[in-house]
Amino acid sequence: MEGEVIMLLPAKMSSLAIRFAQEGRVEEALSLFESVLVAFSNPQPSVDIWRYGELLSKNRPILVSCGGIATLELFCKKLTKAIETSRESDTVVEDYSYRWRPAIENHSQNGPRATHEVESILISTVRDAAEQIVQEQKASVQEVVHYLENKAHSIFHRIVLYLLRIFAYGALDLVSDCLSNRKEFDNFDSYHEYVLLLQACFAHVSSHIQSGILQWISEGPNVEAYKLGYKKWMGHEPTGEMVAAYQDTWRRDWLSFISDTLPSFWLNMGLLLTQNSSPTLQRPLLYAREARNQRKS
Repeated sequence: MEGEVIMLLPAKMSSLAIRFAQEGRVEEALSLFESVLVAFSNPQPSVDIWRYGELLSKNRPILVSCGGIATLELFCKKLTKAIETSRESDTVVEDYSYRWRPAIENHSQNGPRATHEVESILISTVRDAAEQIVQEQKASVQEVVHYLENKAHSIFHRIVLYLLRIFAYGALDLVSDCLSNRKEFDNFDSYHEYVLLLQACFAHVSSHIQSGILQWISEGPNVEAYKLGYKKWMGHEPTGEMVAAYQDTWRRDWLSFISDTLPSFWLNMGLLLTQNSSPTLQRPLLYAREARNQRKS
C-alpha cells in the first residue's frame, strides 16, 4: 500500500503544478514540478526512467504554454545537472553528447543508450519546449537561440542548429552566420545538425556564402589529421590510394548534401565521386577524434 501511495505522489503533485500554471501561478507551478523531478533525480530501474519520460512529455506542453522561457529554463537546468552528474568530459563545455545522442531529432542513429537515457529524455524535452515556445510565439526564434547559446554545454548549441533548421525562414540572418562560419563547418560535435541545416538552407543563403562553402569542400579534408589518426590506430601509414579515397569520400559526402542546388560543374563532380559509394549522414567516425583535435590545436 505504501508503495502505491509513493507511486501516485508524482502524478498528484504534477496535477497540482499544472493547476497552478493554468491559474497564472507560474513560479509556484515550476517550483512544485521541479520538486517532482527531483524525486526522480537519479532514476535507475527502467520503469523509473519510463515514468520520468512520461512525466515530462505529459506535462511539458501546458507548462510551456503557461511559463514560456521560464519553463525552458527549468528543463535546461535539469539537463545541465544530468550531464554534469554523469559526463565523461573533464571540461565544462564538452559533453560528448554526439556519442550517446548522435541526432537531436528522433533518429535511428540514436538507438538505445542505456547509460544516458535520462540525459536523452531531457534533450528531447528541451528541444520540444524550445520549438513550442517559438511556435506559440512566447518568444522569437532569435530570443530562444540567444538564451540557449548562453548555456555552457555543447548540446545546447546542437539544439540551436536544430531550431535554426526548423525555423529557418524566421532567422535567415542567423542561418547565414552559422553556415558561413568555418568553425561550424569543421565542428565534429554538431556535424549532423550542421549538415541538415546546410541541406535545408544552402539554396536560401547568398551566392557569396555558397561560394565560400564550395571552396571549403574543394580544399578537402585535413589529410595530415587523417594520416595521424590512421597511424595511431593501425600502426602504420595509410597508402596514397587510401588517402585519395578518403579525400574523394569526404568531398562526395559534402557535395551530396547539397546536390539539389549545386551549379552544374559541382554537380558533375559530385556525380563522379558518388559512382562507387553512397553518402551518409553519420559522423565520419574513422579517426575523427584525431582530426577534431588537430583542428582545435
